Amino acid sequence: MVSQTGIYALQAVLLLARRSDGSPLSAAAIAQELDLPADYLAKTLRRLRVDGVVSSSRGAHGGYRLACPAEDLSLARVLDPFEETRPRRVCLMGGRCDPAHPCSAHDRWSTVTHSARRILEDTSVADLLHDDRPTLTLRTGTDS
Repeated sequence: MVSQTGIYALQAVLLLARRSDGSPLSAAAIAQELDLPADYLAKTLRRLRVDGVVSSSRGAHGGYRLACPAEDLSLARVLDPFEETRPRRVCLMGGRCDPAHPCSAHDRWSTVTHSARRILEDTSVADLLHDDRPTLTLRTGTDS
């Protein structure tokens, strides 16, 4: 449901959110810390900057930081540039359907997609940081 790029974006945003002093971190430093491909992550961070999720500054002490407080940053906002997290308008059964002319899967599938979207909209980056449960390291490329 979440693409590789979306996972990288979320990992980078979580790392920036953990920086209590809010100081910028270079794309190379983020990539090294998260063990991610530097060139690919740099493109991902640029997209997050264009979409207003992170801000950047140039120079020896430049880098990326969150553009707004983690409490105000939803997972949907982080993932939307890289995902189709909004409910799709394509019929699951391959035909054409809409609320006025639903297919046999329409109501169930709409419930699933709207529930997933609501979770992304209602969960902030700060929520993930303040959860007392152990965090998982989101490593990629090892999925079976």
